[in-house]
Amino acid sequence: LSVRGPIRKDRAFLAQDFQFRYVATPVKSLPEEPETAMRSFDSFTRVDTVVSSRHMLGGGVITFPRDVDRVTMSTFRPAETAPDLRQHGWSVGGLDRLAIAPDIVLETTLAGRWFEVSVDANRDDAMVYMPQAERGGFFNDQEREVSSVQWVEALSVSRAWWGQHVFKLGTDLQVSEFTGSTTSRPVEIRRLDGSLAERTTFSAPAEQAARGVEFSVFVQDRWRTGSRLTSELGMRIDRDPILGRVNWSPRAGAAIALMPEGRAILRGGYGMFVQRTPLNVDAFPQFESRTVARFTVGAAPLAAPVSFAHVFDGNLHTPRASVANVEWNQRF
Repeated sequence: LSVRGPIRKDRAFLAQDFQFRYVATPVKSLPEEPETAMRSFDSFTRVDTVVSSRHMLGGGVITFPRDVDRVTMSTFRPAETAPDLRQHGWSVGGLDRLAIAPDIVLETTLAGRWFEVSVDANRDDAMVYMPQAERGGFFNDQEREVSSVQWVEALSVSRAWWGQHVFKLGTDLQVSEFTGSTTSRPVEIRRLDGSLAERTTFSAPAEQAARGVEFSVFVQDRWRTGSRLTSELGMRIDRDPILGRVNWSPRAGAAIALMPEGRAILRGGYGMFVQRTPLNVDAFPQFESRTVARFTVGAAPLAAPVSFAHVFDGNLHTPRASVANVEWNQRF
């Protein structure tokens, strides 16, 4: 259901969308054909207002709850072993665009996000892997919650100097927080005859927490030289709070009109793009340790149990990508 229209003529506008989904997928290879059921109800609300000829203000709210029953059920994983997934979250943001002068525009963006997901097993006994199928309860219950607050300031300035320039510079500040808890139960691997081949046990339930303050500075110049050439040059500097690194991301591009009236345009560019390091990377050492024991057919230990802990192997690097492209646009 979508509703759009003016709240006040030429001053305020509303866009409202609702989407309800129910999807039931039967697993016909299991007895009684149990279903994996998904229910969601998404809402999107946006309001834009014209305060004056130089001032615009807008904002929006998004909610997206979702429940999935027996999320991983399949031919070899029956309903009792498949967990349930619960998801809740919302996102709210606002944009203030003010023309300080005919050639200077200030944009202020404020946003907040909250997201929670949980995985719940239907039984508390050990999870068993066998060649025929799985049985028992899913081995893990977990809950994760993420929240963030973001503030972006951007100033655009237009100047005529050897052509037309549009300079854009600004800052991006985001404070994010991750909390979670996890409980794991034993996992057994059994042979075709049912004898125990391997057993994994976990340490006590664990809680995770991570927090990061990210700060970025960016600058860009779009330079139009006559009617045939437009070029862009920019730089972004990001601080990765999880890894304690400062990352530089240059970007450049150009568009050349090789024929009049834009009938043939050659475009190209290069940019380095840096992703945010997920907060659960910082929380990785806080998850439960595990101990693995292996057994012979006669249930005798093959060797002493081996314990594993969550550690970082060497220095970590911020995820990044270098992207370049060349394209030709031809209008006939």
